[in-house]
Amino acid sequence: MFRFLRTKRRFGVDAIFAIILALTYWGFHSGLSAISSDVNTLFLATYLFLGLGVLVLYLVSDMNPEFASIVHVGLFPFFSLIFIFAKWMPDVIPELNGIEMSFSLAMLAYTLLMIVFFTVQLLIHQSEPEPQEVRRMKGVIR
Repeated sequence: MFRFLRTKRRFGVDAIFAIILALTYWGFHSGLSAISSDVNTLFLATYLFLGLGVLVLYLVSDMNPEFASIVHVGLFPFFSLIFIFAKWMPDVIPELNGIEMSFSLAMLAYTLLMIVFFTVQLLIHQSEPEPQEVRRMKGVIR
């Protein structure tokens, strides 16, 4: 398994990020217990966007590796942040009673987490001379 994650760095980062999201969910759920059902909705959507990004990378990478990589890098954090600020947050703000500071810190942490994901994936995308799928077709990677 670790060999797979080492050769497929993007998928390795996705797997590590899924674990970080699970820990973040636990922190949000325990810190924002007054809005726990809304926290469940937020992280369900977050995992859905992460899954869609990985699915696009798997399905499209054989046909157009550059496009798949770019969509994978931007799809998840961009859609997650649009969802949180356009749909989720306006529904949740009226329900806040005494947890405004915790909520603000949680949203800051969530936003920074999306920026870190985007930055790491973008650095991986830019550091590779060609996508791994193209190098495998040329016989450089087995």
